[in-house]
Amino acid sequence: MTDTLIKEALNLSGKEKAILIDLLSDSLLTVNQKKNQQEWAKESQRRYDEYRAGKHEAVDYVNIKRNEIDDSLSRSGGNRV
Repeated sequence: MTDTLIKEALNLSGKEKAILIDLLSDSLLTVNQKKNQQEWAKESQRRYDEYRAGKHEAVDYVNIKRNEIDDSLSRSGGNRV
């Protein structure tokens, strides 16, 4: 059975494989993990909607990391190179 199942899975289209992977992945999640995943999906959608509505500006990742490094160095008394 396993060999047949694997052969059938390998013959699926890319889209069908993606759906199968998603379903199998979801089946491995615990109830709490599923709840957390759903909550993050809602939160990310809320943030995106607010961004699209002009309530927030996009911030470049490089600038975020640079600010984190600067803040960390300031707290430790170090200097940025």
